[in-house]
Amino acid sequence: MRTLTILFLILFCAISTGAAQTLKVGVYHNPPLVSPTPDGRADGLFIDLLETIAARQGWQLNYYPGSWSDCLARLETGEIDLLPAIAHTPERAERYDFTEETVLSNWGQIYLHDDVQAETILDLDGKTVVVKRKDVYYQGGQHDLISLVKNFGIELKYVEVDGYREAFEILDSGLADAALVSRIYGSLNHADYNIEQSPILLSPIEVRLAFAQGMAPLRQQFDSVLRDWKTSQPSLFYDSQSKWLDPHGSTVTRDFTVPQSANVVILFILCGTLVFLRHRNRSASRELKQKDLELKKQREAQKTMDREMIELKQQYHVLFEENRSAMLLIDPDKQQIVDGNKAACLFYGYERVQLAGTSIADIAADQESRDAFDPASLMMTPDGHLQGRHRLGNGTLRDVEMFTGPMSVGGRSLLCSIIHDITERLGAERELANQRDFLQSIIDGVVEPLMVIAPDFRVLLMNKVAAQEVPNRDDTQALFCHQISHDSDQPCHGDDHPCPVLEVQATGKPVTMIHNHKAADGSTKIVELYASPLWNDDGSLFAVIEGARDITARLEAEELLSENQKRLNYLAHHDPLTALPNRLLFDDRLERALAMARRKEMKVALLFLDLDRFKNINDTLGHGLGDQLLKGVGERLLGCVRETDTVARLGGDEFLVILDQVQDFQMVTTMAQRIRHGLAQDFTVDGHQLFITASIGISLFPMDAQNARELMKCADIAMYHAKQEGKDNYQFYRPELNRRVHEMLDLERGLRKALNGAELELYYQPQFELETGQLTGMEALLRWWHPERGMVSPSVFVPIAEETGLIVNIGEWVLREACQQICAWQDEGLAPPRVAVNLSGRQLRERDFIDVVDQVLIDTDLDPRWLELEITEGILMENVQENILTMAKLQARGIDLSIDDFGTGYSSLSYLSRFPVSTLKIDQSFVGSMLDNREQSAIVDSILALGKSLNLKVIAEGIESEAQHDFLNSKGCHQGQGHLFGEPLPAAQFRDQFLVANPELFGSSLPLPS
Repeated sequence: MRTLTILFLILFCAISTGAAQTLKVGVYHNPPLVSPTPDGRADGLFIDLLETIAARQGWQLNYYPGSWSDCLARLETGEIDLLPAIAHTPERAERYDFTEETVLSNWGQIYLHDDVQAETILDLDGKTVVVKRKDVYYQGGQHDLISLVKNFGIELKYVEVDGYREAFEILDSGLADAALVSRIYGSLNHADYNIEQSPILLSPIEVRLAFAQGMAPLRQQFDSVLRDWKTSQPSLFYDSQSKWLDPHGSTVTRDFTVPQSANVVILFILCGTLVFLRHRNRSASRELKQKDLELKKQREAQKTMDREMIELKQQYHVLFEENRSAMLLIDPDKQQIVDGNKAACLFYGYERVQLAGTSIADIAADQESRDAFDPASLMMTPDGHLQGRHRLGNGTLRDVEMFTGPMSVGGRSLLCSIIHDITERLGAERELANQRDFLQSIIDGVVEPLMVIAPDFRVLLMNKVAAQEVPNRDDTQALFCHQISHDSDQPCHGDDHPCPVLEVQATGKPVTMIHNHKAADGSTKIVELYASPLWNDDGSLFAVIEGARDITARLEAEELLSENQKRLNYLAHHDPLTALPNRLLFDDRLERALAMARRKEMKVALLFLDLDRFKNINDTLGHGLGDQLLKGVGERLLGCVRETDTVARLGGDEFLVILDQVQDFQMVTTMAQRIRHGLAQDFTVDGHQLFITASIGISLFPMDAQNARELMKCADIAMYHAKQEGKDNYQFYRPELNRRVHEMLDLERGLRKALNGAELELYYQPQFELETGQLTGMEALLRWWHPERGMVSPSVFVPIAEETGLIVNIGEWVLREACQQICAWQDEGLAPPRVAVNLSGRQLRERDFIDVVDQVLIDTDLDPRWLELEITEGILMENVQENILTMAKLQARGIDLSIDDFGTGYSSLSYLSRFPVSTLKIDQSFVGSMLDNREQSAIVDSILALGKSLNLKVIAEGIESEAQHDFLNSKGCHQGQGHLFGEPLPAAQFRDQFLVANPELFGSSLPLPS
């Protein structure tokens, strides 16, 4: 029996030891809440509570001291398990797992230098304030100092330090006007300094304990014990608060009963003593005054020394410790590293104690690197700048740039070296050189002169043919294009010699023009220049690529020189593609028409035409076929107008028509209708049957404008309105259109601000199984809360976003926000359904669209199966082949795809079967009228039958009545969404209504409408 008992005890001890869990606790200097001790442990209010709970729960605590910033970073990366005494904020709650129970409340307190007076935050305007780096009262809280300063429109100068003690030291030295510390630290420590407490309070917070993510069970154990303590008095919780926050306790005054005679004696003695002390003080006051003067001088001298010492410490801290560049102190005689800053430890992969004493030979991988730390070699490089290769702690070699110079530290002659990692830069330079060589080899293969010209006319690159035409110059890279083309110090100018570079900068489009060039042998030749823009990634002009074709022989073939001159003049004033007047000739004819109209008191009409969807034809069938179509449009327009009228090509797919001698509005209307009907006829180009329409804006002189420039502007605005009205129509200019354009521009500016601010919000509308009532999904819907206009309808701002290209950034924001919301709900332990996000055509056409989706999924860590992307039928039919490839890539990642607004895009069955989609969404326009309209009902029946034949799920949008629900359910429609089931709701309301209050909706039956 005794043996059995011993074995049981041994087994129990082994189990207890095995069950103990070791926790890594971060500690930093923040007395009396938490502070490291010299013996490697810690003390403070939070440590008392934590160690008692750890002993009760069987935890083993290991303490890891560091600065406040270091502890925060370690907690986020998981290097430590928990951090005591941390303020709770919404932003931090997303990164750390806070205890539910609050240990104490705290707030920020402003302390002032004794020479400074301040009653409110406004009194601090222009003053210097010492703050603790990453402190919640400084930044990150709801009412932190930075937010208050911004809201009140004042300016402060900040001095960031690592702790409150350093903040009080700097304030006491007079180097700052004020300091921001916690209420607790200030109340316990401000009496040690020559500073004053101000009435300025800010950012009340709850101080808790935070665990690293994924440690919820331990956090719950801590909360349980602390909750019991807080509901019981007395308890360790209240004892610890008294111990650390009121260490001296309350003074209790005791009453003593003394006889009256004794009181008289005592009073007498006190009076005598008072007289004696007064006499003595008179004689000692003079000595005290003298000593006081001496003490004041000593104090001032000490303050000066303290300020200088603090400044030196700050300078060292900023220049060495906090420098983002790796810095090493090296003993040149021993060829050893003496010390390195944080950046050096991070770069080389050594702890600081490991780095100190490391031999130069261990990190210098080549002779150039060793020379950087050799005083004799440094004599050969006066600037101390060398490049080499360094070996990191893991053996990796990196290219570095070193700046080394002598430095005296504590009487020792050392070398200070700043190291920059240039591995990527050198690789990029090599890649750039390879690309430049490759590009040079390509353009050298072109038989005509070719140059790449910067906006300031400098030649960046040219091929061999162009270089051969430069007279007597070897340094061709230093030349300007006009020096090469016609040996002039001035750029091309004038109507007879326009500059192609300036023309491309002005229009942003390719241009073609005729020039006279001087050849290397001094002869003159006529060349046709063609120039196109090269854009930077941010949309700015990088350069212009210009080619030249010698057309001298072609022009000389003309019989007479006068004919050649006519030809040159014609080419200078006409579009080379369509032979229509170009902008130069158009401007002249418009001015002439207006001048004649003024003299004869007649009217002039200007028609501004922009071809609809021409870019799709150009991108799909090629620019060659697009050019042929533009020529056909020009010929068709000439056939629609009178001989006295002018048809011009402005550039790209824009045309202008001048109607002079206009009698009335009917004449202009008739002409606009004739042009529309003329363009409505199909074009046959290289065997392709093409259809094109135009949006036409019309302005009238003198009713709409008094000069050519304003008349053009009015016609442009009217054309823009025609685009908004659905294209393929004409619109006359009206003053309210101008206001409408300004309103659209104002909305565009507001939309750009909204994207960077907090005005955009996602609403979520539930989707239900019609037969069972189960919650099967939700659709993310974008809302814009304009600060002045209130809720702006998506039908208003989405077209603006599409036209300006903002829809790409907005679409990425919506996708990221929806994915983050799903993950947030899943982290709460909720079970949200799959979220459907709408895609725009612009997003789908972006080359990096797939990369954007991949990056969002990586950043949010969302399983792709929880994401569904909706694409409208009309968008899918614009670029069918490319869209099929893009959708296949999305499907391969596990993302569900659906066709939105199905039935409105005229897709064919053959195409539909090729799209890798799983869902069809019936447009709400069909659902809304299907009960009263046989045609709409037939369309719904056809879509349901089509979905069934292709084994696709069908969702009906816009279900608002029980009759619609019953009809669709009887027809076999799978799912639906609409106001009958629930309106779009903000995320918080959706969570409370569908995921928390009614969790049975997901995966169980929802009562169907009666």
